[in-house]
Amino acid sequence: IIREEDVFSMGDVYVRVLPDDMPVTLAMSKAEAAAYQSSPRIEAPRRAAIPPPPARRSESDRTYTSIRKRAPLIAPQALGVVSIAVSIGLILGPLSLASQIGVLAYIVPVLGIASAIAGLGVLSGGRWARSLHYVLFTIWTLTCLLAPFGVIGFAYQMRGEERPDTDTFFTALIAIAGVLAIIALLAAAFLVKVYVPVPLRL
Repeated sequence: IIREEDVFSMGDVYVRVLPDDMPVTLAMSKAEAAAYQSSPRIEAPRRAAIPPPPARRSESDRTYTSIRKRAPLIAPQALGVVSIAVSIGLILGPLSLASQIGVLAYIVPVLGIASAIAGLGVLSGGRWARSLHYVLFTIWTLTCLLAPFGVIGFAYQMRGEERPDTDTFFTALIAIAGVLAIIALLAAAFLVKVYVPVPLRL
């Protein structure tokens, strides 16, 4: 292996290996050297710089990108549909129980309208719907009926949003939480209808 600045011989001629960017060096007689010195100098062409190879991506990055290209995200649509479904229960349920729950029959539907707006915002791709959902998830988490939906909604928007590798998982969780929320609303409406004969005092 010959490296720069190494010296080796070929018969009576000794050769030193110079760096690439130095002009060529010749071994010649005195007469040839004099003729060479009187001739115009021609610099050796420089080698074009070789661009560095592109940075290699890890296997997980390539998998994430390939999944994202071939699979549309389903969880946002699931969240939008569930938010609208829950909003219907929050609007119709209290209104049908106005004689039992009094003023709450007009307060709870406002939250239902907000939930419907957030759901429609998600389905239409509005980024503002994310902030509205955070507010609603906070309220749902503080309640008994919609607490699972609120907790899963928080987890999705903080850890699973726009991630193809967890999209199916969160789609299933959102759907399950939505079904549980609707069942809880129906059960609550039934129990209030049966066991609360007079308006609640607030």
